[in-house]
Amino acid sequence: MEKVLNFPFEFSMFLPNQILPEEIYEKLVIHRNSSISERLLNYAYEKSERVFLNGQEYRDISWLGIIPLEVWNLVRGILLKC
Repeated sequence: MEKVLNFPFEFSMFLPNQILPEEIYEKLVIHRNSSISERLLNYAYEKSERVFLNGQEYRDISWLGIIPLEVWNLVRGILLKC
């Protein structure tokens, strides 16, 4: 499992039905600068179940992959306006 630098936590994800990592990226990216939104990432972290693997705690964000992009964009708009 590869770690993302500069984040104080890690995510674990089961990708059902061939959900592509690009779809997850699309839900978390800030398009104007191609960075990942800390606000969206923290929201995903807070709403995700804790998972323990080999004694290490992760958050399962697989739910993010099954939310339709249109629905997520409504949530995203609210979170990024704050």
